[in-house]
Amino acid sequence: MAPSPSIPSWLLLGAALRALVGCGPAATNERVEARAPLTVVPPGAGTDLHPVPSTTPVAPEACRYETASYGFLQGSVTLRRDRGAPAFATLRQGGLSLEVKRRSPLSATGEVRSHGLVLEGTMHPEEVGFYPAEVLRFSEVSVPRSGTRITLAEARPNGELVARIDPAPDDQPLERAVACTDLTLERRNFDVEEQLVDWKLEQVVPAPGGLSLAATWDGPIRHVVPEWDDEFERLFVRERRGERALVVWPRELDVLVGWVANEQLDTRPPASVGGTRCASGFGILGVKASEQRRCSAPLVVSVAFEGARWRAGRIMAGTTVSVIDRTGADVVVGVHGAAITLTKGATLLASSAEVDACPLLP
Repeated sequence: MAPSPSIPSWLLLGAALRALVGCGPAATNERVEARAPLTVVPPGAGTDLHPVPSTTPVAPEACRYETASYGFLQGSVTLRRDRGAPAFATLRQGGLSLEVKRRSPLSATGEVRSHGLVLEGTMHPEEVGFYPAEVLRFSEVSVPRSGTRITLAEARPNGELVARIDPAPDDQPLERAVACTDLTLERRNFDVEEQLVDWKLEQVVPAPGGLSLAATWDGPIRHVVPEWDDEFERLFVRERRGERALVVWPRELDVLVGWVANEQLDTRPPASVGGTRCASGFGILGVKASEQRRCSAPLVVSVAFEGARWRAGRIMAGTTVSVIDRTGADVVVGVHGAAITLTKGATLLASSAEVDACPLLP
C-alpha cells in the first residue's frame, strides 16, 4: 500500500483549530487542491465564457412579403433585369413575392406570378403598393384606411424604412418609419373609422382658409390642409381645450386626428353626409397563338429585350403554353390570360426542343 502523502504541520494545525471552534471540517489525509479565487459578476453582466445574450431585437437585413397566387395588388408592379435597367414586364394582378433590402438605395428582388407564368427580376420598392397591416399613424396626425396605398420612400442609414401615403394627400408627404410587419401586400380587414370616429360627437365643418393640425395641444404643426370647396367635408370634435380643439376628420384616403385652432372651425352643420369615393379596375391581356401545348414539367423561359437575353422565370407544369412564333432554336411563347404585360420590344422565349417535347393540344 502506497504511503499517504505528508501534510504540512501548519495545515494540520489550522484544520484542528477550525474543528475546535466549529468553523470548518477536521483535518483529513485527503489532498487539498488550490482553487481559483471567486469572481463576483454584477447582475446583468457576462463573462468571456458565458456572455449574457442581448435583449435588443436585431432588425432583419431584408423585409419579405408575399401574396396569394392571385392577389389584388395595389396597382401594377414592374420587373427589371437590374435596378438601373428599363422595365421588361408589368404585373397587373396576380401573385407577388418580394424581398426589400433595408439599405440605401432601396432595392428589391422577387418574382411575379399569373396563370402559371412566373417571372423573376428586380423591382423598385418605391413603385410597389403596400397596405397598412394595422392602424398606423403617419406624420403623427394621419391614419390611413385599410385600403390606402402605402409606398416605401427611403431606407435610412440605420436600416429604418420610411413609408408614405401614396398619393400624398394635399400634395404634402405623410410618412413614418415602419417595421417589416407594419406593411402587407394583401389588404387586412380593419375599419379605421370604427376605431377612431364617434358619430355622436359634435360635428363641424372647416372654416375658409385651410386647417393646420398638430399632434398635441401645444405641439408643432404636422400637416396643413389648404382651402377647399367640398361641401360634404365634416369634422368631429372630440375635445375642446381653451383656444384649441381636438378633431377627427374622415377623408377618402385617411382619417386625420389632431389639434386645430378654434377659429379654423365653422360651427355650421355639414351640408350632408359624404361618402368615400374609390374606383378600381384591371385588364387581362391574351396572346394570339399558332399552336398550344401543355407541359408536364416547368418550362424555363428567357426574356430578350434591348439586345440582351437572360433567364427570367418559368411556366408552371400543367399550364397551357401558347406558341406565338418560331425562330430557329427558340420559340416565342406566352400564357393566355396572364395579367403580365411585356414591355414593347420584349419577347418571352423558350427552347424549341423543350416546347416540342410537350404534348400538342387539339
